[in-house]
Amino acid sequence: MYIGKGTKIVNTENMFFGKNVSIMPDNMLFCHTPSSKLVLGTGVELGMYSRIGCLNYIEIGNNVITGPHVFIADYNHEYKDPLKPIKFQGNCVTKSIEHHEGGVHIGEDSWIGTNVVISGTISIGKHCVIGANSVVTHDIPDYSVAVGMPCKVIKRYNFELGTWEKIVNETD
Repeated sequence: MYIGKGTKIVNTENMFFGKNVSIMPDNMLFCHTPSSKLVLGTGVELGMYSRIGCLNYIEIGNNVITGPHVFIADYNHEYKDPLKPIKFQGNCVTKSIEHHEGGVHIGEDSWIGTNVVISGTISIGKHCVIGANSVVTHDIPDYSVAVGMPCKVIKRYNFELGTWEKIVNETD
């Protein structure tokens, strides 16, 4: 395991690291509560200046690599009360129909590009590429290339043809 200089890790008792994990310099990983759980699979490489904040559950699968300046959080700031400053309203885990408990799941062998934001209840499939500067707001299926703000799938791997195929959207 490699942990780069300047990296801050808070509440390590709630974190589980596979073999050969590399956390580049100046990262921040933290679990907010005693029930939070952060799992980094075998061979995960986190790029410099990234931040992972876990209120509930985050799992990053085996051999996932990230570029620098990636932000991953399984929560959002609460803002329900317009009469109260947002910074005093706390955080909330967004639950969805697919993910009853909430959390972030990034499938094995995926690549998360530079400056990507993943926040809320999100599942990114295995062997996915999330392009630089993307904001992931919904689930991304296995074997997809997704880009943009908000992130959308632009290619999928076709196993029958053995090639990556462009997704044609009506808005293109």
